[in-house]
Amino acid sequence: MKWRKGIKKVAGFVLAGILAVGIMGCQGGQEEEKILTICVDVGTENIGSMIADGWSNLDEGMKTDLVVIPSDETAAQTKITELRTEIMSGAGPDVFLFSTNRSQRLFEDPKKTMYSDTFLPLDDYMSDAKHMKPEEWNQTILESGRTEEGQVVLPVQYTFHAFAFQSACLKNPGEIPSSLEEILACEDPLIGEYSTFYPDSLMFHSFGELADYQEEKLVCSKEDLQKRVEEMIAHQSKWLSKTEAEGIVACGEVDGTFFSNVDRFSGEEEAVFAFPNDQGGVTARVNTYAAINRNTKLPEQAFAALDFLLSNEVISGEGFPYGYDKRAGSTNHFSSGQGGISVNQTLVQGFFKSQTAKEAFQKMNSQITAVRYPSILDQEIQQMYWEADLNASGPHPDEAARKDLVSRAYERMEMQLSE
Repeated sequence: MKWRKGIKKVAGFVLAGILAVGIMGCQGGQEEEKILTICVDVGTENIGSMIADGWSNLDEGMKTDLVVIPSDETAAQTKITELRTEIMSGAGPDVFLFSTNRSQRLFEDPKKTMYSDTFLPLDDYMSDAKHMKPEEWNQTILESGRTEEGQVVLPVQYTFHAFAFQSACLKNPGEIPSSLEEILACEDPLIGEYSTFYPDSLMFHSFGELADYQEEKLVCSKEDLQKRVEEMIAHQSKWLSKTEAEGIVACGEVDGTFFSNVDRFSGEEEAVFAFPNDQGGVTARVNTYAAINRNTKLPEQAFAALDFLLSNEVISGEGFPYGYDKRAGSTNHFSSGQGGISVNQTLVQGFFKSQTAKEAFQKMNSQITAVRYPSILDQEIQQMYWEADLNASGPHPDEAARKDLVSRAYERMEMQLSE
């Protein structure tokens, strides 16, 4: 079959490193079967099962089990507590493959966890990789998973917040905001309105780096946070109640759908630009990442699994039988842009059907100056901002009360960093 020919190209060397240890008969007894465990959440379960099913369909290779953190919050917290106990005792799953878009996370702050000896350094394994090609990846995004020990996390997908408008509908098509200050001061109704959509995302992407994890301290001051909250609330108040202006093409965190919309309007002149952060660049958000448990007893096999996952064939969907059984006819998660942009910049070119979309992506991508993993720090800011916005829009706005909300949130963030 065609898919078997394709899969053998990418899996041949991998399966040499992930040999079926199995239950082998011998005079002295039986060897214990080795099982590679991959921990996933509901956001990455399908990807993980594709890999596990691909190996098992070949009737060879190491047996792979998925450990799934469920979607139900109570059940998720129970499973997370169990996994944390295992990891603390020197065990736990071999591989982690997580989405950062979950409210219940095994690692509440992935960046902080990188400095905690939880993840296995990967440089030596990557230098001998059979399939993944890190040199073709976005190096700024890849660098976000590196510490003084080397590469400890592999970012898989990322995004950033952006806008696409029909140029003819803009008040001043030649004056596109290029800084956060210009966005907040912009008087164009179209830009003004749509820069209030998805306030949680806008707050996240408005910051560059939030913390210095080596020093365990926030790099954003309490006063800066207070100012940002008041600025964003004022911006929301100014534009949110306006009638929707015509001319929107796409808005929000970029993915395959965002660029499909840009392609759809490519016959007209478009203004496509990223939402800028407070440091003069663009903040990217890692949506999916992978790492190996430092406790694993199967480091070579664990890396072989990631090597397989991040191969061009698997990411592109060419040569990997992802469309079988219950997923028959489905579109490949990576090549379609579900969940964000693949870190593989060679393959991501498949997103674009027009030169307009391709050039817009390249320009915005080159402006990335900060790469962040959503964390408990962002949850604190999000919850605080909701409460502050509710106060400001309520019958009795109280700036002093909002200032207190910011102060208490900031103190909790400092405590979480130092724990």
